[in-house]
Amino acid sequence: MDLDSTGKYGDALIGASSEISRNAVVVAAPGVEVAPGTPARLEVPGATLVRLMPQGTHIVLSELTRPVVPGETVIVTVVFERLGRIGVPTKVVE
Repeated sequence: MDLDSTGKYGDALIGASSEISRNAVVVAAPGVEVAPGTPARLEVPGATLVRLMPQGTHIVLSELTRPVVPGETVIVTVVFERLGRIGVPTKVVE
């Protein structure tokens, strides 16, 4: 998933949700310390492209409400601290 910040000021990804899952969690990249019980937070600087990838910071959907297959496109709603909620078409990976 690519987060393309076109604005002058940055924001922070603080959560996610999807109609196909009961839970969606932002998972920090390996090596990034997050206090236990605290959701991951991803700073998105202004005028930059931030790519979420399985080996880095990413979103995990769990307790799916229906089966999905790798390559399928689903809508994941990402939640930003300032901007709020935005639906992003996203390809499913294993």
